[in-house]
Amino acid sequence: MLVQPLYFFFGFSLLILAGGIFAVIKEPRRLYSMAFVLLGAFFTFLSLLVWAAEFSWAGNLPQLILITLLAIPLLGYPLLTLFLLSNGVLMVRRESRTGGNLLSLLFGVVMLLAPLLPVLLGVAHVPAAGINAVTLTGVGLALYLGGIFLVFLCSAWVYRSIPPRKTADYVIILGSGVIGSTVPPLLAARLNKAIELAGDHAMLIPSGGKGSDEDLAEGVAMARYLEEYGIPPKRIIVEDRATTTKENLLFSMKLIEEKSNVLVATSDYHVFRTALLTRDLGIDATVRGGRTAFYYVPSAFIREFIAVCRDNFKLFAVVPGLWIVLNVLILVSGIIGS
Repeated sequence: MLVQPLYFFFGFSLLILAGGIFAVIKEPRRLYSMAFVLLGAFFTFLSLLVWAAEFSWAGNLPQLILITLLAIPLLGYPLLTLFLLSNGVLMVRRESRTGGNLLSLLFGVVMLLAPLLPVLLGVAHVPAAGINAVTLTGVGLALYLGGIFLVFLCSAWVYRSIPPRKTADYVIILGSGVIGSTVPPLLAARLNKAIELAGDHAMLIPSGGKGSDEDLAEGVAMARYLEEYGIPPKRIIVEDRATTTKENLLFSMKLIEEKSNVLVATSDYHVFRTALLTRDLGIDATVRGGRTAFYYVPSAFIREFIAVCRDNFKLFAVVPGLWIVLNVLILVSGIIGS
């Protein structure tokens, strides 16, 4: 009987789950908090599934649930591939063909071709040991990155669902580029969200410097937009030097009185990475986002995920590095043994 060990495993799983939920409530701007929530939820579900299999009253239910769970990735993979490819084509038609805008198409192509890699290696007469090593390495890395992406996705969703705890004294608006001196729709959505967050009293800080292809600083262009929409100039403080999100936050905070309640307005896909950055900079602020066209979100969100991985490269690279080294050692030992 597995009942007694399952009691321990079930209790341990609940402890992980409870600890993760507590960590998310206390500080939702941490990735590891959601990692514990998902890990605890998975272990709890797994223990309940095994527990149910131990009792006759459950019948074939555990097996059916297990088959369903296995079917999800088998069906989900081609559907996700098709979605990314179609979204990528739509992005090519509607947006500029920059690297960031083509990410959904690129990932779709990679997912389409990845299953063919072992076949191509076989055609190239690569030894079976080499094919196995490449396959194991690829599957392991895909599962790891998929897990981190799931943590990032769930963290972003939970963070966006938490209402601001306080009324804003200041609202920082992150710039995203202007066309000459015109505010484009993406930036207009941020400004409209800021107007909504500010209410009738909060000060607004449009933040952004002047790019090489812009006629004036983003902060100035945004201030003009706010004035056109009825915000009195006395409630606008322009920050016109920042060139990155980090500078947006740091330069804007220098214009804010101490012990003020701060909200940050950006695009919806950019909310959680900005929230992570506010925590890293020691800024007590809540981040909210303006709506973005649905077709634009997949590439933009993938870009945000890549940026988070870049910002935490040393931490995130440990497991893939060890996994690659392990598979190389297995390959070498197999070659030597043969």
